[in-house]
Amino acid sequence: MHDAESLLVGTPYLIAGDFVSATRFQAAATRSSETRRKATETNARIVAEAQEVLDPYLKAARTDLVAESNVIEGMQWSAQEVRAVVATHRELLSAPTRTLVAGVKSDPRVYEALGLYRAHEIAETWSEQDRVPRAHEIRELHRLILGAIPGSGEFKQFDNVIGGSAHRTSSVADTPRVMLELADWWGAGTPDPLLTATVVHAWLAHIHPFEDGNGRLSRILANLELARHGYPALTVRAASDRGEYYAALAASDEGDLLPLYELFGRVLRRQAKIMSRPHYVRAVIEDRLLASESERHRFWLSTLRQFTTALGESLRGRGALFEVQGTLDPGSFSLLCDRDVEGNGWFATVRQKGEQSEWLLWFGFRSDRWLEIDSSAVYPSIFISRRDRTPDAMHPYTQHFLRSDIDGRVPDEISVIPAVPSPIRQRFEFDLTETRPEESARLIADSLVSVL
Repeated sequence: MHDAESLLVGTPYLIAGDFVSATRFQAAATRSSETRRKATETNARIVAEAQEVLDPYLKAARTDLVAESNVIEGMQWSAQEVRAVVATHRELLSAPTRTLVAGVKSDPRVYEALGLYRAHEIAETWSEQDRVPRAHEIRELHRLILGAIPGSGEFKQFDNVIGGSAHRTSSVADTPRVMLELADWWGAGTPDPLLTATVVHAWLAHIHPFEDGNGRLSRILANLELARHGYPALTVRAASDRGEYYAALAASDEGDLLPLYELFGRVLRRQAKIMSRPHYVRAVIEDRLLASESERHRFWLSTLRQFTTALGESLRGRGALFEVQGTLDPGSFSLLCDRDVEGNGWFATVRQKGEQSEWLLWFGFRSDRWLEIDSSAVYPSIFISRRDRTPDAMHPYTQHFLRSDIDGRVPDEISVIPAVPSPIRQRFEFDLTETRPEESARLIADSLVSVL
């Protein structure tokens, strides 16, 4: 197995040479190799099964990618809406780029979907040709994504900033040079497509070469690299992944690539698991993926919102900042109901103003200990982890923290059960309690705030 230093030479990224960092990288690389085998085998099987309906299947998968990428950037699109816009403007999508841009110039919202959809089509063509785009082609792809607006396809004219981040992007003067360096490095890449895709995504986001559209473009390029090697789509879900995704990007801006590498691997493993479900291709085409779970997920989500609101009010009332990081999309929800770790995701963080987040609440599957007490209908669980400040910490948060310095009790596990009078169940060791959202929120808030 190649060492991190040789793989990342020529990039802004280094893996520290200490034992913990080296061990963590080797673990991620080993997992990446397993992910590649499972993901590419699953994708190849699905494509083979879908031969008779391959075109509508690929269109459906593409609309999902477009919708999720737009939502991450704050543009509200559903896959169904993207599909409707694509169907309405199918002739423009097959026309030259100039015609496409002119055809919907008066409707910027429609272009949000069509430009990104067409960009994905072009990237898919490049992947079929097994080629990496040059810097000028990346600019043209950006022009297509943004359409007829100032700065489209042109490197930034002024130094830009990333909202909510202290990261300093590449200067205007340096941008052309570092974009050439990125493209040259990508041409050589690494033996691990997932690592290469992670570097390309993080590096472009780090450079921030354009005024707008950097996130959408970086996700397309990561998918292009993976598609060249037979992976399924890397679909970062706005609902489930946004908080962890932005935290991983922030870490990559500081030179730590591992959180993003690990997240992308988990996203691909989740996608492979979902694609392994019976009748997956037909379900995607007919827009009813996981339809049997949809009503259950909808009820659960409604109850989760009640708990989220109550918890946020309780924490803010005690002077803490409660920041929702995500929820669960239907696919992740279904995996966790099946007790599959690939559905895990961040829920919320808690901190004092001006401080790092002290607490992380995250979604996982119901524990064995819970099932020993109650084996009735299985829903996802919420777990609470505290920031790990030990020097050799492998991850920023840990479930294994001292409870002796906390006033009150922190639940070991929380579950949201829809359609019952007391929908919040909490596990303390081998005891289960049932409460209303407001009661549970007060108990949790008192405990978490006591150490802020």
